[in-house]
Amino acid sequence: MAMQVEVYLQAMFLIKEHGENAPDYAASKADEMLNVGNLYERRTWRRVAETIEEMLAREAASSSFIH
Repeated sequence: MAMQVEVYLQAMFLIKEHGENAPDYAASKADEMLNVGNLYERRTWRRVAETIEEMLAREAASSSFIH
């Protein structure tokens, strides 16, 4: 399984490349891996997608403010 730092770096790259669509991109890659029977890579892409979602949620929370 990919190391967490690799997952984090891939998540950062995908956010930079795809913005808010990054989780969907990673999820589609996970689906592709499932379709070809590569469960190892599917699991890795799911971790990337989850990491992206967490990163985007933290970013949204830190950029919002109370009036």
